[in-house]
Amino acid sequence: MRTAVRAPLASVLVAPLLLLAACSGSQETGTEIDPSVQSEAPTYEVVSEEPGDDGETDVTVSVGEVPTEEALRGIATELREERGDGVYDLEVVCDEGGEGIAELRWASGDAALAETGLEEGEVEADVDTDAACGADG
Repeated sequence: MRTAVRAPLASVLVAPLLLLAACSGSQETGTEIDPSVQSEAPTYEVVSEEPGDDGETDVTVSVGEVPTEEALRGIATELREERGDGVYDLEVVCDEGGEGIAELRWASGDAALAETGLEEGEVEADVDTDAACGADG
């Protein structure tokens, strides 16, 4: 004989949401990028993605204005979630003129992490603080 346990619908729906909220942070912690940083990603377009001579995947995205470093990390988070294991080099350029803004690098998967010495979720960033795009310049 089975016994049904009845709980109010609100508690059945709210409990998983509370658990989810408890597991999520608000910003970057240590070397891992929190998924909430993804919301910081500006509008961007993947211009190219191809294997590099060094065995790493080269990705280039263009943006309309110079993003903050937090927003750049948001782009990296989105791209990382959409791609498989490997080492990725990301170049961020302006829509107009293609001026370089930043270069980012991350790795996913045990072999790639071991190869680079990066931690899971860690993103190396080299940002040109003098870069300007369109109306920024």
